[in-house]
Amino acid sequence: MPGPTNTSRHFPHTAWAWPSGALDQLLCAAICPDAATGRQAFFDWLDCHDIDSAGFREHRLLASISERYGKDLAARPEHARLVGLQRHLWTRSRMAMAEALPVLRALTDAGIALLLLKGGARIAAHAGDARARVAHDLDILVPPDDFARALDVLFDAGWNASSGESRLCLKAQAGSLRAMNFFGQRFGDIDLHQWAYGAQSPRQAALEALLWQNARPAVFFGVPVRIPSPTDRLALAICHSGLDAHAHSDWLVDCAQLIGEGEIDGEALLAALGTMQAVVPAQVALGYLAQRLGVALPAPFLMRLLADRGAGPLRRLSDLLQAKPRSAWGVLSWLARGLAKQRRLALARKARSAPVPLKGRFHAAGRAPVSATPSTNARLLDLSALGAGGLRFRLELLVTMPGPPRRLEFELNTEMQHLKRLSLRSLRRRHGPTRLSFDGVIELPEGQFGLWLEARPGRHLRGTEPAAKAARYGALAFTVLSFQCAPVSGAPPLRNAG
Repeated sequence: MPGPTNTSRHFPHTAWAWPSGALDQLLCAAICPDAATGRQAFFDWLDCHDIDSAGFREHRLLASISERYGKDLAARPEHARLVGLQRHLWTRSRMAMAEALPVLRALTDAGIALLLLKGGARIAAHAGDARARVAHDLDILVPPDDFARALDVLFDAGWNASSGESRLCLKAQAGSLRAMNFFGQRFGDIDLHQWAYGAQSPRQAALEALLWQNARPAVFFGVPVRIPSPTDRLALAICHSGLDAHAHSDWLVDCAQLIGEGEIDGEALLAALGTMQAVVPAQVALGYLAQRLGVALPAPFLMRLLADRGAGPLRRLSDLLQAKPRSAWGVLSWLARGLAKQRRLALARKARSAPVPLKGRFHAAGRAPVSATPSTNARLLDLSALGAGGLRFRLELLVTMPGPPRRLEFELNTEMQHLKRLSLRSLRRRHGPTRLSFDGVIELPEGQFGLWLEARPGRHLRGTEPAAKAARYGALAFTVLSFQCAPVSGAPPLRNAG
């Protein structure tokens, strides 16, 4: 199979983060321009691996490989299993798409423009790739001015945020969300984006504007949509997945296909990668495709890309750690990558100015009032006699912990507006009645009637999950032990038993 040319596999060279071993064999089989070399790489993989023990990451590549070589694999004893796997993945993708299509139609009926990203964009551009490209979820971009309306459309259609927040909570955070994942019915899975690149700086905002300006019309299973230009699709693939340690690797197959179509604007691509500080993951991905697998990239473009050292040594090291496939981690790289990833995510949250939940505390178990019935929501206070302004409160709850370490999530809302998320995490197993407390300040709006507390799941559950998962993520019913509050101005405390 193709090999490195003038590259070093030693850290911190970008080749150190290239896919290797079994993953390298599968990617060669799916991508290598020389079909005979790719086919032999796949045969070598089959000789050492059992399809039945492969994971979903490998399945995604196997679907592409099976579609590429088709009957050329008929002589292999694994052929029937490959055909069955591809049909299963294709059927699962079509079921997910069938559940998502009514939402797409509802969004377009509401006058909201849709731009498909990732696998959806590839299928919209080349309908024949549906069997080769697994797309169990759908990434859609809407204009930021329509993001809150799009949230309403999804909730009205019976979909829920995968992270468990309510409609009111998400709409209150809409200005700081880049995207939100939604689940619907049994298989429906939509990532709703308002920014594809991001909008934390004027240069990023300009990229977003160019993305819409250069987008092309397409049709996705009968729904009129738009898709990014090939250059934007390549840049977005690297920006979205280049630091994901190859949780999935078929984005590299997408990149190779886009390069092969010959419509990439090298100058625009370099500009986008520079703006998004994605030069290092691009060096890893495109260097691997060109120097390892033989994908044809213009030599002047590749030389400029690989010579770029603008990231600085610390960011370069961090990006290489995050780009290296997880199958090749050692203990030290696993630890170092975890630190690098958490730092990146913390910086991203800070740049978005996302609201911070109010943290609570665990206490020894108390006793619930005899007449109290645990519930997942409770009215805490009648606001009709209070004006707008700050309200300091102390809230004590009793919950029955189901055992596993988990997050507990609550929301303080009025009937029409989200006010505050309450959150705490149990890092050890806890069983039975447990007392919780929260102390904080909320800002009361004008014209509201009641203050409500609602328990929220740590993750949306479709209702078909095993009991262990429900115990780890389900909303916990609570009993209000006490709720004390006073205006921030210092008036005597009020009490409300819920």
